[in-house]
Order: sequence, then structure tokens, then C-alpha cells
Amino acid sequence: MILRAKRQMQSVVTFKEKVHYRIDDSGITVSLGDVTETLSWDKIYKIKFDGRSIDVYMTTVNANIIPVRDFNGKAVDFVNMAKEHLKAFQVKVNTDKLAAYKE
Repeated sequence: MILRAKRQMQSVVTFKEKVHYRIDDSGITVSLGDVTETLSWDKIYKIKFDGRSIDVYMTTVNANIIPVRDFNGKAVDFVNMAKEHLKAFQVKVNTDKLAAYKE
């Protein structure tokens, strides 16, 4: 399984290029190369912190997995913004553990 994942990471273009995220009141805008998509807050199923990354689910099985290090120290700010736009049960993040996260 690990070998298969490694081969996929090497062959799929989306894993080779940097993904850029912009988060604001309209939602999360994801840019990869010249393609840009905006995920509005009402399309988000849930957000959770798994210890190393913040997982933004669009459905029960599809998610954008964003490493905490990619938030440049603003992961807690992101979670607080998410809490403003989503219902409490949709944001499953312990902000104390997130704030204490060290890579």
C-alpha cells in the first residue's frame, strides 16, 4: 500500500505542484496552476484536526487535507473563522491542541 501511494505521488501532477489556499468570508479558494475553485462555507460537511493536518470534508468521504504547517501559524484563526460560518457540530477541532501543535 505504501509503495502504491508513493508511485501515485510521483506520477500525479497535482501532487507535484504547490496548492494555494485563500480563506475568507466567501469560503476556501483552492488554486493549482491556472485552475481555481472556490468552496463556499455552505458546501463544507465538516472540519476536523487529526493531529498533523486539518481535514476539510465536502462529503463523508471527500476531503481536502491541509497540513497544519501550511497555515503559517494561522490554523487557529482558520478554525475560528470556520466556527463563525459553520454549525458547532461541523467543526471538530480542539483549538488548545491545535495551538500547541509543533512540527
